[in-house]
Formats: sequence, C-alpha cells, structure tokens
Amino acid sequence: MLDINRFREEKGNNPEIIRESQRQRFADVEIVDEIIHLDKKLRKRQYKHEQLLKVFNNINKEVAKLSIAGEDASSKIKNTEEIKDSIAKKGAKVQEARAALYSKLSMVGNLVHDSVPVSNDKANNVVVRTWGVKRTEPKLKNHVELMELLGIADLENGAKIAGKGGFCLLGDGLHLNLALIKFGLDFLEERGFTSLQTPSFMTENIMGKCTHSVHFDKELYKVTGEGEDKYLIGTTAQPLCAYNIDGRVHPTELPIRQVGYSTCFRKNAGSDGIFDPSQCEKVEQLCITSPNGNDSWDMHEEMIKNSEEFYQMLKLPYHIVSVVSGALNNAAAKTYDLEAWFPASNNYRQLLSCSNCTDYQSRKLEIKFGQKTVVFFLNRILLLSGAWCVDFELVLQSNEQMKQYCHLLNCTLTEAEKTMCCILENYQREDGVEVPKVLQPYMGGKTFMAFQAPPSDKETKATQTQNRSFVHPTEGKKEGESMLDINLFWEEKGTNPEIIRESQRRRFKNVEIGDEIIHFDKEWRQRQTELTQLHQDLHRTAGEEETKDLIAKKVVEVQEARSALCSKLSKAGNRVHDSVPVSNDEANNVVVRTWGEKRTEPKLKNHVELVELLGIADLEKGVKVAGGRGYCLKGAGLHLNHALIKFGCIFLVKRGFKSIKTPFFMVHDIMEKCPQLTQFNEELYKVTGEGDDKYLIATAEQPLCAYNIDKWIHPQQLPIRYAGYSSCFRKEAGSHGHDTRGLFRVHEFQKVEQFCITSPNGNQSWDMLEEMIKNSEEFYQMLKLPYRVVSIVSGALNDAAAKKYDLEAWFPASSTYRELVSCSNCTDYQSRKLEIRFGEKKSNEQTKQYYHLLNSTLTATERTICCILENYQREDGVEVPQVLQPFMGGKKFIPFQAPPVKATKGKKSK
Repeated sequence: MLDINRFREEKGNNPEIIRESQRQRFADVEIVDEIIHLDKKLRKRQYKHEQLLKVFNNINKEVAKLSIAGEDASSKIKNTEEIKDSIAKKGAKVQEARAALYSKLSMVGNLVHDSVPVSNDKANNVVVRTWGVKRTEPKLKNHVELMELLGIADLENGAKIAGKGGFCLLGDGLHLNLALIKFGLDFLEERGFTSLQTPSFMTENIMGKCTHSVHFDKELYKVTGEGEDKYLIGTTAQPLCAYNIDGRVHPTELPIRQVGYSTCFRKNAGSDGIFDPSQCEKVEQLCITSPNGNDSWDMHEEMIKNSEEFYQMLKLPYHIVSVVSGALNNAAAKTYDLEAWFPASNNYRQLLSCSNCTDYQSRKLEIKFGQKTVVFFLNRILLLSGAWCVDFELVLQSNEQMKQYCHLLNCTLTEAEKTMCCILENYQREDGVEVPKVLQPYMGGKTFMAFQAPPSDKETKATQTQNRSFVHPTEGKKEGESMLDINLFWEEKGTNPEIIRESQRRRFKNVEIGDEIIHFDKEWRQRQTELTQLHQDLHRTAGEEETKDLIAKKVVEVQEARSALCSKLSKAGNRVHDSVPVSNDEANNVVVRTWGEKRTEPKLKNHVELVELLGIADLEKGVKVAGGRGYCLKGAGLHLNHALIKFGCIFLVKRGFKSIKTPFFMVHDIMEKCPQLTQFNEELYKVTGEGDDKYLIATAEQPLCAYNIDKWIHPQQLPIRYAGYSSCFRKEAGSHGHDTRGLFRVHEFQKVEQFCITSPNGNQSWDMLEEMIKNSEEFYQMLKLPYRVVSIVSGALNDAAAKKYDLEAWFPASSTYRELVSCSNCTDYQSRKLEIRFGEKKSNEQTKQYYHLLNSTLTATERTICCILENYQREDGVEVPQVLQPFMGGKKFIPFQAPPVKATKGKKSK
C-alpha cells in the first residue's frame, strides 16, 4: 500500500498527486480526503494516548521517590490505577482508528507511472513492439480441436472430476507441459535467477499480506482442514512475495532475481479448452531492487525482455502492449502484457503480464531496504510498593523519514497450459503438430505429435454393440452398488456369509456387522416387495388417491432402508486374501524379498541435515508461507524432484502405461464415490469457493478411479495401465510429532502412481499385482536404493485392499527401512461403487460383473529425495543417481554449500 506520509502536506508532500493517480485509474478520488481525515483522527488519538502515558510515567517516578524516602505513596498509586484504565480505553480507540485508516488505505492503488496510457478501455492498450511472422492460412484448427485430434487432453472427464475448468493431460500433453516448465526454469537460471518450487497454498494471515486484492477471501479458493485456514494460490507471485516477507536487504545483495514454479488455482475458469482452466502450472519471475534511481524500471524492461526471448526461442509470434491505467491492478504502477498470435482465431491473446509494483507491496510485506538503524533504549524497571516504575531514556532513535522499502516486480514467463494452446495452433500441420525445437531435448528428442487415427468402422460397431449388450437393469441408477457384493451375504444364492465374518476377524474388525447387513438387507427387500404390491394395487384400482399416498410413503421407507443397508455395507472391508499374514501388529509384516547392499557406516547425516547443508529446500520459510510441514524446494532440489517425475513417467510409458496428469482437486459427489477413505471429510483438505465444494486429492489413485466412473469397458481393452502424475495433499492427521522436520512427511507432495484395471476372472488381477510391485522394485533398483518388500498384515489393510505390499527403502542414517511404496489389489471393492463394469453375453442370459482395480505408488518424490540424499551422501555433498543425470542437464553431484558468513552490513534475505 502507499506510504501514509504521501497524504501529509505538512511533510512536504502533495496529496493531489494521489488524486490524479486515482483519476487515471478511474477509481474513487474522494477516498484520498477520507484517508487524510482518518489519519488526522488517528494522530489526534495517538497524541492523547501518549500524553496519558507520560502522566503515568511521571506519577510512577514520584511513587518511586516517595517509596525510597519511606513516605506514603498510596494516593499516588491509586492515581496510577485510574490512569491505567484511561490508557487502556484510549489505546483501544487508537487501534480502532488505525484499523479504519488502513482499511481505506488498502483500497487506494499504487501511483500510476507517467508513461502509462490513460484509458478505461483495454482496446486502447498501446502496442510497444511486435515480433514474428503470423500464420494467416484459412481454416486452421483451434487448440481445442487439436487437443482432441492429438488425444493429449480429456476435458470431459476432467470437468466430471474437478468441475468447471477441470481437465486431464494425456500422453504427449503431459510431457509437453513438463517440457515447458523445465525449459522455463533452465532458461531463467542461465540468466542469474534462483529457482524455487513454492507451496500451492498459503495461510490466511500471510495471504492477506501478499495478495493484490483486499477481497482475496472471495476471489481465491479457501482450504479448510487442520489448524489455520489456508488459501490456494492464484499466482506464483503470491508465495514468492511471502518467501521474502519480513526481510531487510542490504544494497550489495541487489538485485535479487527469483524464478518460482507452482500450481495455481482460479475460481473464474473459462470454457476454452485448457486456455483458462481452474488449475494451471506457472513459471514466474520475481525481482527485488533498490527503491532509488531507475533501478526498478530498468529491471522491468529486463524482465519483459526475458519473456520475449523465451517466446522468440519457441518461435511464437507476439506483440507487447502497455496496459491502460484503468486496467491496472492496485499494486501495479505499470504493466506490460505479452499477447501471442493465435492463427485459428486470427487474434492476439494474452499469455503473460509483467508489472512494476514499486514499494506498494513491500510496505505491507515489510521487505526493507538498507542497513538496520540501531535504536538504543536504557530501561530502568523498579518494583516498589506493588507498583511498576518504568523509566525510558531514548539514546538514539531511527529517523522515520529515512526508512525505505525495496521495489518488487513480477512477470510471468509461462503459464504452461496457455503456452501449449499457442504452440498447438502455430505448429499445426495436416497430420499433426510439430514440437518446437527448443523443447525437443526435454521430450526425449520427440519432434512430432501425430493425430490419432479415427476409430475404424469395425471398432465403432464393436463399441456400439458393447454399449447395447452390456446394459443391466440397474443402468442409469444414480447410486452405485455397495462395495461388497450383497449376494455374498445370501445363503439362498449358494454363498456363505461366514467368509465375510472370517475376513472381518482377520481385519480385527466388527464381525457382527455381517449379521447386521443381512438384517438390513431383508428389511430393504421387504419394503421393496411392499412397494411393488402397492404399484400393482394402484393399477387394479385405476389410481385411487389413497393408494398413491401409500406409495409415496413407501418410497421413502424403501430409500431409508436402502441408505441404512449401504451405510452398513460401507463399514465392511474387502475380503482378505488367503495369502495375507494374519496379525494386528505391523511388526509382523512378512518380508517377501530384499534387494541391495545397505550402507552401515556410523555417523551418517540424516536427510534433514543434508537438505540444510545442500541448500536444496527452505523449511523455515516454507512453514512461514504454508504453515506446519510447509517447505520450498530450491535449485538442485527442485530439479531433482522434476527429474524423478520425468523419469518415473517415462519408465512406466516404456512398460505399456498411458501417462495422465489428473486434476488436483475433486468435486464432493465424485470424491464420495471413490472409497479409499471412508471419512474423507475429516481426512482431506476441503476446498470451498464457487459452485460445489471440492477436496484436494490425497493420492492420484482417487482421480484415476474417478476417470473411469460409470463406464462399461470392453474386455478386449484389458488390461488398462495408467501412469498418473499429480500433486497430493494430506492433513497427516494422527502423525503429530512424527517427522515434523524435513521433506519425508509433508502436507503437499508430488506423486507418480500406477493404476491398473483388469478382468475379474481367473488370476488376472493377482498377476497384475505382482507385475506392479515388480515395476516399483525395478524403479528403485535403477536408482540403486536398497529396499525390501513386505506383505502387510491383515489388521493394517485399508478397507479397499484385499492384499497389500509395501516397498520399504533403506535409510542409513537411522539404520532402518521406511515405506516409500504401497501396492494394493482392491479386486471389485472400488469398482462396484464407481460402476466400472465388465460383462459378457451368455446365450440369452446377461451377467453383470465389475472390474478389478489395483494401485501402486511408483514414487512419492519428496520421500524418494530423502532416501537418495542419505544413500548417495559423501563428505562434501551428494551424488546424483546415474539414471537421473540426463534429466538434470548431466549434473552428477550436488555440493554442500559453504556455511553462511555472518553479515556485518545487514541481514541477508536472498
């Protein structure tokens, strides 16, 4: 916000400058006079408050003298008590006046720079320069059509999972997205920027200091969960600002250049493919400069030139416009937009903004410029006759007029999804889309993305036959089947309910629930029979009103009985496989196999110490930004994380998996049908905002389940293998006190997940379970991380799993194995609720079956990083695993940083 001194004529300033700036913004001008009035009111109250404090201190001095002289000071002490009450009341009025003043002050925009074009119509933005040759051929396809032809995004399923603006990136779409992010980070690091991967959410208090808007609570998604409420970030500039909060920067450290990477979230998602989605990946420049001279304006030009050079390397035509005054956000003194050419619509569209916010943000963020001015006080505190005597003697006080704040600037380099749309339109050919040359090394040398062949007549006919043949009487029913097949509880169907009871015993769970389910099932069927009879009576009596009323009541009874039955069924776990070790103590997990040589040297450093020595993450500032267990990855830490993601996706694609990037949140109704968590409302972060409530995902398994919801899948398509990539969010409820430092157990992490769909027949899902755990093993063998595979005891299985393996890797600093991977066969337990159906037509009889679903972590990258650090540590740093080096520009070693030198001229905040 603006310096309050700018409103004070007695300080030699001219408030008319602010009024003129507000006129140029087409904003409220009268607010300037309101602020001047409120400022005078505040200072008047402060003066009265200070005078009372002086009286209070003088009386206390007299009390002290009387006490020392042995004289009666009771009347004076009584006076101090009366004055204390007045001081408290005056203090409250001061706070009230200050709050009113700063509320108004926050509504006034930054001073508009003289070079900004004055208008309230963005059509009057001034074109500064233009670059590139525009494609103008007729009938070019737009980016939405191209995505569909390439098969690189699924908008329909994305919207089903996450609501408006949701999408899934598939195959080359995911790899193009990752390529843009990595190229952007490398591009800016070569230009002296320090890279940071920031949290995706921020605490309410910190967000209030970092956002441009005073109404951020209405404009951003709110996250409720454990502890303080948080907000999903709308732009990477917000956590980057927070990263630098409460710092004092010495002139010799300037300028500071930071490049931030994060996922950003928006309420006001559009409907134009992935151009303006609810979730996007962003690489952002944030720079801090001196407030003196033209330093920040020179930096402003440098930053927009960086973005221009980036798009020149991508060979995307663009023009730069200076944004009109009426369209500036409150923080910006001047903004450039880079608008790239979209040939299908024959139009320029905004890809990025670049703003100089001068000291508007840094005042609120307390990012100060210059050396600390030392303030000395001599305090004498005496406790005499029950009264405090406080004497303050000022020796040296800082001059308020000398206090300065740094200038902050921000500029997008790429919002990856928008840039992808632009690439598709500009690089399209008759049979596909070329990959920009600079991105090819980041996509394994891929030069071209071909259009997918349209389905043949034979395939179309098979699909249509499948859709007709696989119809079941329950098709169209809104509520999915129960998680266990209800037929398993019917002895008259030839099944044995004792099997369920035994499974519950193995789980050390309620055994009586089987009999309760049988009782509720009979109740429901009885109500259903009664309803059927009433319908028959209605038909015979030609629609008597009395019968209609009875039917209406009976329908309610049937629904209530059905809900009661389903509630009970949801509490019964999947049938435990016979091979699962029976115990309620995880100490009895059975070791299936072990691989690799363990390091056992004494005094090895743990991953928390190594993170600090390497300087690859900032845990302290991460907590300040996002709350407990928050962190920011830095430099090599960010690139190591990205390398694991890229290597993991390629690893699985080579093994027949289809890569997919899922939304990071899911709408309530869809999350409710994904039965990994029975108490998801308590276990997941809830997101509130526009439309339906959403939940941040805890694992990619959840949106991957939802991706196939309500589908009939033809047996010829099996098995289906997905490699899912996403950020995941967990409250970590119940883990208080465990791994509170470091990256091992955090609220937000990246994950590559295997998710497979198989036939329910024979041993196909059990063969797949072995294949998936072997994939994870081979991944860690390639990383050369020692591990063991354990079969989890029955009492520790989640409700969905019939059997689960964990891969536990060796952590030498603590001489222990720790879980990195879980691999589960959930048989048909999940697919029943999700209505993912399988079936075959046998003669004239139709059977309804459900697919088996399996999931397995490949890597939760932050945990894998912890394991790599401990196993690859050396005396002077950490080696990079050989298989990851190609994804880190050939980097082989991350050295320890030199210990910080004690600053003599100012606190370093870079």
